[in-house]
Amino acid sequence: METIKGQKEFNCLEMKREIQAIIYEEIKDMTAEERILYFHIPPEQDPFRRYKRKKTTMMIENASV
Repeated sequence: METIKGQKEFNCLEMKREIQAIIYEEIKDMTAEERILYFHIPPEQDPFRRYKRKKTTMMIENASV
């Protein structure tokens, strides 16, 4: 994959794997019921997920600079 000179390359798969690893660590010891609740918490009520969303947005913006 080529990039424009001076532009950082954005690797979508790398970001996906990092986020999946974080989520796995958070839910690996949860019961099935706890996992269902985890994924049904609105992001605005979960500060860590808001942080991940903000970090992801920043990564995307920085890749296009």
